[in-house]
Amino acid sequence: MNFSVEQYAHALYHAVRETKDADKVIENLLSLLKSNNDIPKFEAVVKAYEKLEHDDQGIQSVTAEFAHNSEEGKKLLESLNLIAGKMLNVTVKENPDLIGGVVIKYDDVLIDASVKGQLERLRNQLIK
Repeated sequence: MNFSVEQYAHALYHAVRETKDADKVIENLLSLLKSNNDIPKFEAVVKAYEKLEHDDQGIQSVTAEFAHNSEEGKKLLESLNLIAGKMLNVTVKENPDLIGGVVIKYDDVLIDASVKGQLERLRNQLIK
């Protein structure tokens, strides 16, 4: 049978919630993936499972990219948690392509507050 990543993730999510032996559930998932030649989907299934878990717990996943790891970035993320008013699962990445500032991504939203992005917008306005 051919299952989608989402189908595997939903099955995993419900099976883990209904058992005390999560290791056995994972073992069964791996056997199923192997028998369906879907082992390459494993990482995507885990990501989809984590998203389902976070959605259920009301946790918003956010990615923040900084030019370099700094104290200012940590302060910004603390403020972001306060402003959001809900739990955030923040993944911080260093992006050497950025000159400065931050790029924040969540769901389908992109907030580009980087120096590079601001310069690009200024360039586009000057061209018009």
